[in-house]
Amino acid sequence: MELKYVPLSKIKPDSNQPRKYFDEDSIKKLAKSIKKIGILTPIVVDQNYKILFGERRYRAYKLLGRRKRIPVLIKKVDKKDRLLFQLVEDLHKEHYPPVDLAKAIKSFMKTNNLSL
Repeated sequence: MELKYVPLSKIKPDSNQPRKYFDEDSIKKLAKSIKKIGILTPIVVDQNYKILFGERRYRAYKLLGRRKRIPVLIKKVDKKDRLLFQLVEDLHKEHYPPVDLAKAIKSFMKTNNLSL
């Protein structure tokens, strides 16, 4: 993976991202932290600049307004692995909404022709 600084206008959230709910207060707090100390972990995007990991950081960074470029790592990923990467990343988070988790697992199973 390669670190780049990419214009915010090129970055696209993933509409299929398993996590659908983003707490606005939490994002505002993150924006304050980024303003004070900078972004410590780049977001990860695919080769089309669609977000794989880091949508909260992206939203917080965008909230700050005056910043034009965001640090990103570009990762090549195919459709089949995309959801798995996002699901694993999101499972590390403390407050993952149960409904989003259930939908993500169902989608992952369907994409990979898995059944219970």
